Amino acid sequence: MTPEVGEDFIRWRPPTGDESRLGLVDFSICPQLPPGGMPGSSLVEAEAWVAGIAGPAYAVDDQTACRVSDSEMEIISEGQGKQLG
Repeated sequence: MTPEVGEDFIRWRPPTGDESRLGLVDFSICPQLPPGGMPGSSLVEAEAWVAGIAGPAYAVDDQTACRVSDSEMEIISEGQGKQLG
């Protein structure tokens, strides 16, 4: 969905070498921020990830959604969602 995922999330590279993404939205997402003390990508790790990508990015947990309507993006959350870049 996003224009870029960053090296941290690439687990497989296609034989063609084309690493383009769908780019349906103009922001990237670091998913699954864990609740305090649980395993997953910490906010510190998410901030390091965003330093290596271009464009706006958000870190979200399992209680957060991004709603896109026309050209507007809204974070809907009962948990932790944060714009990083």
